Amino acid sequence: MNVFFDIAYAIPVELTRGKTKVRVRIEPVAGKTGPSLAGARVLRVKAS
Repeated sequence: MNVFFDIAYAIPVELTRGKTKVRVRIEPVAGKTGPSLAGARVLRVKAS
């Protein structure tokens, strides 16, 4: 079954402040295999 869907996760600014690179790791729930990842992107939010 090929089902694709979008999920957005907000990364707290406290974890990214002052950094030029951020590593995001996808981990499965204990005892399960991880899903296939078709694509990912990180977006910056403009300061208001």
